[in-house]
Amino acid sequence: GYLPDEQNDVECKDIDECKLDSMPCSQGCNNTEGSFNCYCYPGYMIESDRVSCKACEIPFYGDNCKQTCDCNGRGSCNTVKGCVCDVNWTGVNCDIDVDECALTDACPEGQLCENTNGSFTCSCPIGYNMEGGVCKDVDECFSLLINETCNLQTEVCINTVGSYRCECKHGYARDNKFMCQDVDECTQQIDSCQHLCHNVGGGYNCECEAGYRLADNRQNCINVQDLCKASNMNCTNGCTLDDEDKPFCICPRGYNSLVENGYVTCVDINECASAENNSCSYKPGCNNTDGGYICSCPAGSKLDNNGRNCLACSGDTWSVGCSHSCTCGIGAERCDPVKGCVCKSGYTGDNCNIDINECTSGALTCKEREVCINLHGSAKCECQSGYEYDDFGHCLDINECSKNNDCSQICTNTEGSYSCSCYIGFTFNSTSNTCLDMDECQLGKHQCDQICTNTDGSYRCSCTDELVLQLDGVSCGAENPCTSILCSEKCANIKGLDTCLCGKGKTLAKDNTSCDDLDLCKITPCSEGCVETKENKTYECTCNFGKYLAMDGITCTECIHGKYGMNCNKICTCQMSNTKTCDTVNGSCSCLPGWKGENCTIDVNE
Repeated sequence: GYLPDEQNDVECKDIDECKLDSMPCSQGCNNTEGSFNCYCYPGYMIESDRVSCKACEIPFYGDNCKQTCDCNGRGSCNTVKGCVCDVNWTGVNCDIDVDECALTDACPEGQLCENTNGSFTCSCPIGYNMEGGVCKDVDECFSLLINETCNLQTEVCINTVGSYRCECKHGYARDNKFMCQDVDECTQQIDSCQHLCHNVGGGYNCECEAGYRLADNRQNCINVQDLCKASNMNCTNGCTLDDEDKPFCICPRGYNSLVENGYVTCVDINECASAENNSCSYKPGCNNTDGGYICSCPAGSKLDNNGRNCLACSGDTWSVGCSHSCTCGIGAERCDPVKGCVCKSGYTGDNCNIDINECTSGALTCKEREVCINLHGSAKCECQSGYEYDDFGHCLDINECSKNNDCSQICTNTEGSYSCSCYIGFTFNSTSNTCLDMDECQLGKHQCDQICTNTDGSYRCSCTDELVLQLDGVSCGAENPCTSILCSEKCANIKGLDTCLCGKGKTLAKDNTSCDDLDLCKITPCSEGCVETKENKTYECTCNFGKYLAMDGITCTECIHGKYGMNCNKICTCQMSNTKTCDTVNGSCSCLPGWKGENCTIDVNE
């Protein structure tokens, strides 16, 4: 730690080992008087030699690996920083929920954001419904609820964006209690009658005094008094005076005069045959009567109080004369004045309250390994339990064994599921889904000569005082066995007989004294291929083209969609959206109908 001082031969000066080219520390170095100290960067700890550093073993992290990760299952442990939290979680221990609603653009514009534990939800304001991820205005006027708000006898429902309002019908006005009351046009003198006014609900009718009749405009009155005195007038239906006060025979309204032999005969006028006389707003609805005509209206409208005009059905009324009310269900798009309830896609029935099950009707066909889920007004396809979508929209088996699962020891992945099993020395409890230690000693499933002691997952043999445990670990014999045989490797006295034993990777030869190499691949549990390493006395399982070795190191699993070749290390070049299958062995593409070509990229011109 010191060198002679070149300027003073009797003194020594400290060596700064940290600045030497051969600085001994693997990471950080602090010089001290006559020596030095090594230190490690965060995520490492000093080895026993005090100069080398080794990486922290999870769950330890930080300076000299003194801190422990506790991520609460919501993140992974970084040996330098500690917990690296999953999305939606933060904090040292990933125990603080991230309020996504405090962030911008968590939900689309116009939607309400509600933070939840580890996530968030988007919803629509009152007056809107969520359809396909978009908030759409609810037309409350087609909902049964309007019967509790709008009085359909005196009010009409007007839909607005996000809400609705009730307005008084024509001929009604709100009083000081905000109720729609009939406007008495007659007493308020806002009518158009020439003589008499008769108020009716939502309007009024005009009437004439004696000697007058109502004109075609249903407001004015025409003089029909018999003012004629001349004895030479042969009028069967009375007479009247013209503008010059000259008498002339008249016919009742709706008749024409026909003069024959000095007499006037009244002939019915077919008002419906003349556009001039037919004052029905709906001309085809004119029906001639003796001395007049009546008007009718098509479906989706009703006759106004004047008996001539057709008014479109309002609110939730429909049919001829607006005689029916729409009692539409949740699947109604609107109330049509002619047809009634018009259903949205995915609903049927007179009231649109019957959901169409697209899954059973064949309207929606799901792909392989998918299940059809019926929804209100629609349906969707989801992967079956035990499967999940890949980047190409195909359902692939979930390897539950590579994720968190409830197996306590051995997890074996299966198609669409998985199974649990136990190591040798344990039994599986299907009720608790756990592995319990097997007491081989009590069950008699041991090979001990004398004393058996149960251990966790196994057992241990021992002998009485006068005997010792032999090399096979189960036999009891004399302390110095094998005086009668010469073995090439090991020897033990088993059940009173001197017996030769072989080490790992070998088996006893036919002469019962020498050892031969064991062919490990003949006894391997590999599902397909096996490669033996003579030097290390081990073996390794291999798989055929189109398969890869599972996590258990034994089972071969077929390549997932989109990969092929040895160990599934090649990626298919097929256009996956146009491809039915990609061969897991050679990567050749099998195209969906309508596509062709080596990579299924050429559209077939049908």
